[in-house]
Amino acid sequence: MTEDKLQNLLRDTDDNYAAMPPDTQELIRSVRSRAVRRKYLKTSVSFAAAACLVIALCLALLNFEGQKKTLSPQQLAALQQDIKRLNTAADATLKLVTEVIERQNRIENLQKLNAQLAQFIDPYQQIRENLNQTAFILLDRADADYKQFNDIDSAIEAYNRVVGLFPDTPSAEKAKQRLVEIHKEKINNYI
Repeated sequence: MTEDKLQNLLRDTDDNYAAMPPDTQELIRSVRSRAVRRKYLKTSVSFAAAACLVIALCLALLNFEGQKKTLSPQQLAALQQDIKRLNTAADATLKLVTEVIERQNRIENLQKLNAQLAQFIDPYQQIRENLNQTAFILLDRADADYKQFNDIDSAIEAYNRVVGLFPDTPSAEKAKQRLVEIHKEKINNYI
């Protein structure tokens, strides 16, 4: 796959990421994190290999017995400085790669925790749904008292209970409407 095709594929994935199922999103995050790790490991291995090669070449030059020309103390000191500099650069690169990998792992863990958190049901919402269900059941019972059994006093008491216990529910609004209907019906019956 060419670099352009890969970039287009990644761009399309980013554009459609929010619409994808959570399992697919997790897979995408995993693939991206592996790609980042491989990139940094590849870079660090290249730097480390280059540093080792330079060190080996310097040591080979220093220990080459067939060489007629000996190194001056200044050349030897310069080579030693170069070796120290390369070792320092290789150590810094490895430290940077380690930090990047650790950071990527923390990000992945955070993303996993956020995905788990998103799966939890909001307790307030759950309580609200339970209240609405209970209010509906009481309303249904009051409707049965009123419409099926024609027990108006029991129905009025149940409707008032729905309004009193669950005032901010759709069932409370319906109970209020039923109370108004009963009141109008009583007035019409007395007239």
